[in-house]
Amino acid sequence: MKLIFLLVMTSLGLLFSTSLRAEEGNVAAPTVTPEETETISPFENDAYIGPKILINAAARKLRLYEGSRLLKEYDIAVGSPRYPTPLGERLMKQVIWNPWWLPPDSGWAKGAKDTPPGPNNPLGPVKMDLGEAILVHGTNKPGSVGFAASHGCMRLRNEEAK
Repeated sequence: MKLIFLLVMTSLGLLFSTSLRAEEGNVAAPTVTPEETETISPFENDAYIGPKILINAAARKLRLYEGSRLLKEYDIAVGSPRYPTPLGERLMKQVIWNPWWLPPDSGWAKGAKDTPPGPNNPLGPVKMDLGEAILVHGTNKPGSVGFAASHGCMRLRNEEAK
């Protein structure tokens, strides 16, 4: 199954791309107000009718679409100012259930140990690989959801991630 993620943010609100094919490039639409984001689907003119996810990092929201129809909306945690969530279009590469957390080779994870699946795992029960070490995943810190608190990934509450 193909699932397209579009990660977007501007300091003024939602910015979205009408192009969902990497080889076609991104065509940015004008910035819209927060009120307008409730009624505008960024996928209305897209030929691909399968599932798509739009992440508005500024609003800390993940929206699941089927074609241009909004199915669900979830609060998420995004990257902190020091480790911002990278923006742009991505294709989900893999979904891994009950993942191990393997500390990245980064200063913030120095001394951390591999963590098996379970309640202490920072990834929760599932991780969705968006490439370049960026994930959408559950969390063992549900209080972080709704905040800029991660190291670049997007966190969902575990039940919502499932």
